[in-house]
This record gives sequence, structure tokens and C-alpha cells, in this order.
Amino acid sequence: MSAATSVTTYDLFLSYNRQDQDAVLEVRRKLDLHGIRTFLDRDNLVAGLPWPQALEQALLLSRAVAVFLGPRDLGTWQKREMFFALDLQAKAERENRKYPVIPVLLKNAQPQAGFLFLNTWADFRTVDGEAKALEALIKGIQQDARSEAREGSSVCPYLGLRPFREEDKAFYFGRDDFIQKLIGKLNGQHPILAVVGPSGSGKSSVALAGLLPHLRRLRSPAFDAVSFTPGDNPRLRLASALVPLLEPDLSEVTRIAKAGELATAFEQGNGMLAATLVRALDRTRGSDRLLLIVDQFEEFFTLAPKPEDLQDAKAKEDAQRQLRQRSEFLEELLASTRSAPVTILITLRADYYGHALNASHALSDALNRGQVALGPMLREELQKAIENPATLVGLTFERGLVSRILNDVNSSPGSLPLLEYALSQLWGERRNGILTSEAYERIGGLTGAIRDKAEGIYGNFSETEKRATRTLFGRLVRVSPADMEGADTRQRAARAEIGEAGWQVGLKLAGAGSGC
Repeated sequence: MSAATSVTTYDLFLSYNRQDQDAVLEVRRKLDLHGIRTFLDRDNLVAGLPWPQALEQALLLSRAVAVFLGPRDLGTWQKREMFFALDLQAKAERENRKYPVIPVLLKNAQPQAGFLFLNTWADFRTVDGEAKALEALIKGIQQDARSEAREGSSVCPYLGLRPFREEDKAFYFGRDDFIQKLIGKLNGQHPILAVVGPSGSGKSSVALAGLLPHLRRLRSPAFDAVSFTPGDNPRLRLASALVPLLEPDLSEVTRIAKAGELATAFEQGNGMLAATLVRALDRTRGSDRLLLIVDQFEEFFTLAPKPEDLQDAKAKEDAQRQLRQRSEFLEELLASTRSAPVTILITLRADYYGHALNASHALSDALNRGQVALGPMLREELQKAIENPATLVGLTFERGLVSRILNDVNSSPGSLPLLEYALSQLWGERRNGILTSEAYERIGGLTGAIRDKAEGIYGNFSETEKRATRTLFGRLVRVSPADMEGADTRQRAARAEIGEAGWQVGLKLAGAGSGC
């Protein structure tokens, strides 16, 4: 796509997911009635410039940007628009100018506490609130909006047990040096990269919240990205990740059906996987390269069937067939980098490194060239990860508390998830914008926060729920055999496997573990 060469300026650039187009057009109509001149890609982009340049030009010609958030994730190009806009906002602030980037919440939006929510937003989620939301949006465009007083009260800057995602970039600190190393490998034209580190070191977060936002900001080459975990059906998982790129306007139900069809097509081989990756990149209409993130790559091994553990001959045969298919898929995936503009990034637990070396000659060679080891964070890096998110939302730490937390982290290797969870609980105990040592004691410190929370929830369960909990965790944790390299790992279970009681218990525990 390309843009007009005119110098027409706009009051507001509209950034949206195409599936939210009808709602966006309705907001645009109301803005038109107030004389607000808007930029909408389908109307204002014409032949001329390549898409990334056209996008940047349109943003530069706009006084403000509205990022529309509906019930779905941000759209592919919407993410790029958002990062470009945030860069312009940062530049304007350095020059003592204003460049508003305004989140607009549409009906059924499920906002997460990310970088956009450090700005004032317009909330169109309810009919009763539409007039107020429109007023807030217009004031934001006119740069008259006043930042809402957060005082650490409405935005939690810590993620609990949830890994950082692209949308959480604003609160992700401490891994700058590692990200630069990863970018160096990427610039070195390595087609297959691997982030290898121990459990709890933040591999997923550094890929999704560290590297990916950097790539979204590149004008050339312009990257797009998809991520998936292998699970018990890697082909289906990849197909499910690709379908939104291939067919962005499908409903969720249709996407599921299309993913099944695509996974079946992958089984045929004949270059189908590489051809699909090329087609997905073409459908982005402007990206030069696709980053394919295979998160928790060890699931290729931990969730694979074990024929030797089975007694039934038919079951053994099925397990062997599944192993063969997984191996073939892995080879096809690695080979796709030779015929498609694709870079593969895997995150891998260090205790399964040997499995990866033995799984494929191509993978072994790739690990030798494109591996970046993720070690423990330095004390000063951890301090940034603790303090900087709090500063963003106006929180402060009581004197001496940060040093105490740092000492606890240093004595507990692989404790980054515990740190985030403890900080999220500490946020819940804040007083007048201050995080205190007394509250840290009350939540049980670094290791006690999650233990005390879990024991409290379990203690309030009925006997039926307690039995369901024990069964559930017996199914969700794969205990590594004594004669097998690698520590215990998680494994997935279908709802039918754990029963309704287990499902309800899982929902309660998942909600409690989210942190803030």
C-alpha cells in the first residue's frame, strides 16, 4: 500500500483492528460532526509510497493518534502504528511539545495495564459513557486533557505470574544489554536464534516484551511476527498462529476450523509450510520478514508421546507415528528459513539443551551459531525491574525495602516469577502511594507471598475441591524420570481429562495467581 504525496494534515490518526472497523467508523462519524479531521487508512492511503513510509508520513501529518482497543488483540499493523506513535510522542516530549497517543476503549474491550494506559483514555464501552468519552477524546486531540491522577491506584505495574507480552513493554526493564546481544545476532543474518536459560529466567518475556517491540519499530527491514508454543500438536499450534495473518477478518469459530485445515495441509509436506509462511508475509502488505517465535521449545520433548511407556500395541504404534510427525515437522520448520524470508527464534530451558542437540542435526548447527545464553540479572538490572515500573505509576518504595528485596532475589536463583508476584501483592498493600517494609513482611516476602496465597486458597476449599486440586496438579505437572535429563515440567490437560471439579478449581487458582 502507499500514500498520497499531498501535504494534507489531520487532527487524528485512527489506528484500529480491521475487525473493529464498524465501531471505529461510528466514532469517526461523531468526530466529523465536531470538525475533527481524521486519517483512516482505507480512505487516505493511495498509490505512492511503500506502506511503512506511508504510515510514518501519515503519523507525522497528524496532531494526535487514537489507538482503538476492542475485544480482540491489537491488529498486526496496529501494533506497528502504536510503536511508531509512541516514538513520536517520546520525541515530542524531549522537545517540550505534545503528541497525544490516546487509547480508545470500544465495547467489550479487555484492557491490560500496559504502556498505553499510562496515557489518559476515552472509554466508549458503555452507551451511558459515550458522551463523556467523546469529550475526553476531543480534549486529548486538542491537547487540553489532564492526566488522570493515578497515584499507583488504578494501574498495577507488575504482572504477577504472567509472562511479559508485547503489550506490557512499558513495564519491562532490566534486560537491555541482553536484548542488544539478541539484536546483534539478528543483524548477523542468523536464520535460527535460540534464547537458552534456566527455568524462571524470563526467556519468554525477553522475546515478547524485549525483542519484538524493537522489531516493530524498524522501518527497514519491516518485521511482522507470530508466536506459538508446540504443545501436544505443534502443527496445529503454528496453524492457529498463522490464520489471523492469512485471514484477518474471520470469526473466532471459523479461525479454529481453518487452523485445523491448515494443520492437515502441513502434514502433506511438499513445501506447504514454507509456502504458507511466504503467503502470510505477503498478506501483511508491507512486511519484509517474518519472525516466528517458538516459545517453550522444550515442549517438543516434554509433551511428546513415549512409546516405551505404553503396553497396548496400537497405542505404541500411534505414539511412534506422532513422534515421527513431530520430527518431520521440526525439520520442515527449520528448512523453511532457506526458502522463505523467515527468522525463527526459540526459547529453550537450559536443562533440555541436550534434547535439542540430539533432536536434529540442523537444529544442533543452528544452536551452535545462533544461541544467546540468558543468565541471571545483575543487581543493578534487578533494581531497574523493581523500581522503574513503580515510578511510572507514581509509586515509591520505603527506604531500604528495595535492597532487602534484592538480597532475597539473589539468594533464590530463578526467582523472577516469584519477584513479580511478590511485587504485585505488595502493590495491593500500598498506602498513599508508598510500598512499605511492613507490607512486605505481611505478604510473606519473596518466597512466602505465593506460598501463603496458595495455602490460604487451598485452606478455604471444600474436601471435594481439595481432592480435585490434587488430581489437577498430578495431571498438570510432568515429573521427569530419574534416568532422564531435565527437570520436572508443566504439561497441558484437556477440560475433559480433569473433569468439571478440576476445571472449576483451575479457574479459581488461575484468577488468584494473576497477581494485581
